[in-house]
Amino acid sequence: MTYTIAICGAMLVATAPDGDDALMAQRLNAMDDELSGGWRDRLTFTSGLTLIGIDDADIDGADEVYSGTECGWLEDEHGNMVYRAAVRIPG
Repeated sequence: MTYTIAICGAMLVATAPDGDDALMAQRLNAMDDELSGGWRDRLTFTSGLTLIGIDDADIDGADEVYSGTECGWLEDEHGNMVYRAAVRIPG
């Protein structure tokens, strides 16, 4: 399964499985109270990413698109936050 991440500036705002627009919208809506006005205009989305777990070895040739924080911002479809990076795996 691959994921889409939403970034505002340098901050990761939400993750959701590729194509799951409803979950992405739900997670973005949850950020409305935490972020100041106009943040949605600054969102950039990147799709086709694989989430790499804390205990996973690096994948040869993978391009790290985002490195997670101790806050556990990278969430899978179940809300698990045990991922340290979002990578693009060469096809």
